[in-house]
Amino acid sequence: MKKQTLALMCSFLARVTAAVPAFGATPDEAACRKALAAGVRKLVSTVMREQARCHEARMQSGSLAASKTDCNDQGQLPQKSRLKIDKLEAKLDRFAQARCADTGVTPSAIGFDVCDVPCETITIAGFTGQSSVASCLSCRAESEAAIAIEAAYGTFPDPPLVGAGSLEIACQKAAHKALLRHTLTRMNEQHTCQYLKDLDNPPAGIGSCCDARPSCSAALNGSGSARYFVRCNP
Repeated sequence: MKKQTLALMCSFLARVTAAVPAFGATPDEAACRKALAAGVRKLVSTVMREQARCHEARMQSGSLAASKTDCNDQGQLPQKSRLKIDKLEAKLDRFAQARCADTGVTPSAIGFDVCDVPCETITIAGFTGQSSVASCLSCRAESEAAIAIEAAYGTFPDPPLVGAGSLEIACQKAAHKALLRHTLTRMNEQHTCQYLKDLDNPPAGIGSCCDARPSCSAALNGSGSARYFVRCNP
């Protein structure tokens, strides 16, 4: 993943778990943000997986229709993929209602006053609906996931159409697997860190939850990176 992509994702994660007062959040506020974070992780994972599947199918296909498909454009994904993403957007909306709005938490209490670029046109009027925290998070999650996939597969008309069984396909699959593992591990560690900070029990030695914790660093240096190296450097 490009350094720029990591910086963008870190900025997004910081926004999902925005700053709260130094004394920590209330239990309801902490539970609200934890639920939102879980919904965002699942949405990011699904968007990245579905876009990668589209890219890999396109690379192996010899059809003219496939060659014209831009898998970085969510609107051009197969209908089955789009339905999966729509389902998770709706689930995030339900999380926001049940774990946040219904418990009396307000968007401003957890730091959501505006939605950041490229979703700045979304106003924050509540937790659910078109002008909401859920809508903002869905937009940001899908944007950051798309940036990560574009870093791995390139911009249209890349990646090249190479046919089934090629070394390029194996390399791209390994790169995507390592990228997805890195992204989700980092998100999980940062969300866990922020939840502990919300409860006024921050992990020792951590200044910002955008810094990787030791357990995160150990996980990211595991066998996934080795498999990627072998597949792309035969």
